[in-house]
Amino acid sequence: MQYRLRTKLIACFISTALTIGIVVPSYSWIVDRQSVVVTPVSRAELVAKLAKDPRAALYCLSDNDKILFEHRQKAVATFNSRETFEGRTQGWTATTDSNGLRNNSPAIRPTARKIIMLGDSTTFGVGLNDAETIPSCLTRILSDQSGEAIDCLNFGVSSYTTVQEVAYFKHKQAMQFHPEVVVVGFCVNDYAEGIGSLGVVEGQIQLLRPELAAKLNLGAAKVRRSKPVNPRTWKMGPPRQETIDAVYTALDRLRRELQGRPMIVVLFPRSFQLSGPSIADVDDRQRPLRHYCQRHGITCVDLLDHFHGCDPLEFYRPGDGLHPNPEAAARIAEILSRPIAQHLGRTQQIAATSASP
Repeated sequence: MQYRLRTKLIACFISTALTIGIVVPSYSWIVDRQSVVVTPVSRAELVAKLAKDPRAALYCLSDNDKILFEHRQKAVATFNSRETFEGRTQGWTATTDSNGLRNNSPAIRPTARKIIMLGDSTTFGVGLNDAETIPSCLTRILSDQSGEAIDCLNFGVSSYTTVQEVAYFKHKQAMQFHPEVVVVGFCVNDYAEGIGSLGVVEGQIQLLRPELAAKLNLGAAKVRRSKPVNPRTWKMGPPRQETIDAVYTALDRLRRELQGRPMIVVLFPRSFQLSGPSIADVDDRQRPLRHYCQRHGITCVDLLDHFHGCDPLEFYRPGDGLHPNPEAAARIAEILSRPIAQHLGRTQQIAATSASP
C-alpha cells in the first residue's frame, strides 16, 4: 500500500514538473507571440513619421525597390550622448553631401584618386563624427602616406545587407567616380537573402533587420519591442546556406560591375567573437567569405585575426557589440590602408605602362 502511494506521489510530482517546465513556457511563448501587435503603416504615414523622428533626418524612402531607403541629400543629424550599462556614449553628428553620401573630413576633392567603401552601419560610422569614420580615416592616412590626394567615399548605409549595398552601388552610379579600389565592409550579421527595411517601431523610425521584416511580411509596421539583449553576450549561430548563396550572388554582381578593378572584403567581428577561446571556435560566420575571396583571388582582411583576445570595451562603443569606437575605427583604417595602398600602386603602374608608347 505504501509502495503504491509512493509511486502515485512520484508520478504526480513528475507530471507537475513537466507541466511547469513545458506547458508554462509554451504558454508564455504563445502570449509573447500574441502580444506582438502588427499594424500596417501606409507610405504616406511613414513619410510623415520620418519627418518627425530626429533619428530619421538622415533617411528617406527610395524609388528603387532594390534598396527601399537611402540617405537624404545634405542631411544633418545630431545624436545626444546616452547612458548605457557600460558607461556613457559620446554624442555625435552625421552629415551627408549632395549625393546623399556621408561627408568625409576632408571633403571629397574632384581631382583626387578615388576609393569606394560599401557597407552598413559600421562603414557608415554609427556613433562616430564625420571625421572619425573608417573612410575618413582612410582618406587622411592614404593621402599622408602617398603625398597625393586620395579620397575614400563612404557608401555605408545603416541596416543595409550585402544585397542592398551592391544595388546601392549601381543606383548611385558609383562608377562615375572612377574608383580604383572598392572595399566591401561585411558584418557577420549581414547574411541575408533579402533586404533590410524601414519600419515604425513604438512610434519611432527603426531600421528592421531582414529577418524581422520577413517575419512581419511587410515593409513598415508598428510592433512592440522584444526584451533587449546584452550585446556582449549575444551569440549568433552559423549562417544558412541560402543566405551564404545570396551574399555570393551579390558579390558576383559587384565583380562584374567593377570590370576588373580590385576589390577588398573586410570582415567585421561581433563582440562575442573577440573573447572566444580561439578563433577556430568562433569564426564560422567569417569562413564562407574567406573561402569566396580565396576562390576568386580577392583580398580579404579578417579583423578577427587582428583583434581576437582584446577587451571588447577597447573596440566597441559602450553598450554596443557591433560598432567600433573612434580609436578602433582609426586602427581598422590603418590595417586597411596597407592592402589598399598595394592595389593603388599596382593600378598606377598599369596606367603608366598603358600610357607609355
